[in-house]
Amino acid sequence: MGLELITEYAPVIIRQMRGQLSDETVKAQLDGIAEQLALADRKGIKIVTVVDMAQAARPNAVQRSMQSAWFEKHEEMLRRVNLGSAFVVRSQLVRGAITAVFWMRPLPHPHTVVTNLGDALDWAIDKLRAANITPPDRLVYDRASALLDLTA
Repeated sequence: MGLELITEYAPVIIRQMRGQLSDETVKAQLDGIAEQLALADRKGIKIVTVVDMAQAARPNAVQRSMQSAWFEKHEEMLRRVNLGSAFVVRSQLVRGAITAVFWMRPLPHPHTVVTNLGDALDWAIDKLRAANITPPDRLVYDRASALLDLTA
């Protein structure tokens, strides 16, 4: 159980969540995301985020509220820095929670919800290419092994 932030495929940033996260872990995650966004903003770098929630439990009401407030606080930076976010969600309950958060506070950038990591990475690569940003070779050419590494 827990959370992992994978930055080796930058400008694609991957966050993997497993199991039920504590409120403290969610807060730390949101703080870490804010730091990554601020760094990209200072450097003038555009990013795409992949949030792998395939093995995550449904966030509780406190966590949904924290996420909504975080999106509101960081809306301008998200608009400047993030080309889009792909969410990997298998559970319909978690999909419902995501829908509720985005209903309360829509994202300031494109997003998609997919059922597997491969589709999320394909979407992220397409977003980079649409912005004339070359995706990392490792992510493109070694995608199959990257998926194995990420899901192990």
